[in-house]
Amino acid sequence: MSNRQISETQWLDVQEQYHLLKAHFVWLPVTDKDYKTASDLLKHWQTGLRAGDALHLAVATNHNALLLSLDERLVKAAKELGIAAEGLRASE
Repeated sequence: MSNRQISETQWLDVQEQYHLLKAHFVWLPVTDKDYKTASDLLKHWQTGLRAGDALHLAVATNHNALLLSLDERLVKAAKELGIAAEGLRASE
């Protein structure tokens, strides 16, 4: 896990990939159940999970979805909690 930021070139690449893929995404509403699940996930403070990230994991969990993220810390926390997640990499 690193603390480095992505470069402008990497950010532009991610934006391009997002626009190519977004038609294939499934947009999920956030429900009361998701907020409750997020609250439960935050009880595992050892993972370093942040509130917004917990909500993303809660929505993925409650919809049996695979979480894809560039955030290595989020993917690590998800895996520690037994939540399906895969890390993405910006092209170098």
